[in-house]
Amino acid sequence: MEEESSPNQQPAYQFQASSQADDYGAIARIHRREAQQLLERSEASSAEGRVEEAKLLVDLYVERAAKAAIRLWKRSWIGRRI
Repeated sequence: MEEESSPNQQPAYQFQASSQADDYGAIARIHRREAQQLLERSEASSAEGRVEEAKLLVDLYVERAAKAAIRLWKRSWIGRRI
């Protein structure tokens, strides 16, 4: 039986970006877009009176926006020496 995942195995996907910083930037843009969609859905839910759904979507928005910020922070530190 083959090993399912090994530390030296290449990932099944590969970003088209040219560097690790570009990878983090691409991921951050995806997270930001998802966060914006969650916020828009939350506002629509609130307007329709679905308060609990709106609260849940805001929580998800905050989490997704935080992930985007972390990716951007990591991107800014690529190549720097401490």
